[in-house]
Amino acid sequence: RKPPKESTVNLEIGFIREWYSDKLIPEGFAQRKPTIKKAKISVDDLDANPPFTPEDYVLINQAIRRWSQDPAINERVRRWRLVVGCFFRCCMGVGWRPESEGLNTKWDQVKIWEEAVPYDCGDDVGIQEEVEYNAFIRIKDTKNKRLREADYPVGRELLFLRDQYQKWHLEDPRNCSLPMPSDYLFHLPENGYKRDPESKKLTSHSIM
Repeated sequence: RKPPKESTVNLEIGFIREWYSDKLIPEGFAQRKPTIKKAKISVDDLDANPPFTPEDYVLINQAIRRWSQDPAINERVRRWRLVVGCFFRCCMGVGWRPESEGLNTKWDQVKIWEEAVPYDCGDDVGIQEEVEYNAFIRIKDTKNKRLREADYPVGRELLFLRDQYQKWHLEDPRNCSLPMPSDYLFHLPENGYKRDPESKKLTSHSIM
């Protein structure tokens, strides 16, 4: 929706001030008229940057799946592509800024919970439920310099990623460590490619 016109806003402010001067102040409910500040309203131009359609999401997921499961790549590259694919799917589900907020989010900022959602299969079958996984994420908003938190439908993706890290650790415990609460969500499976918690840069040292 478009924001109201300037004339409409001024008219409403006039009504409010008239209400104070003719009603509230004479009858003792208020002592003076309030100072009313106008808020600037910005509306996204969806034509300039149109949002993804459901069909777009399907095509993107299919492309990521083909790319991450390419039989021509070796195991090390395949692991890396699984992490990158999970990262892009979470970016679509959360809507965070990939470089700053997405790559800087750690496991201790995430809480995954499951919810049984009923769906209708008809009276003869009765009520059945399917399990959905949501993620409560605390995101450090780098643009507005604040912390925002909400539930996002990426719990299943993050559970898959965590299970992959654990699986790779069992297969190669020397080079792949278990995900720790202080670790970043998305990094190459090998220890030597984790991000340094102080400099935020990739490091050649193992970070536990």
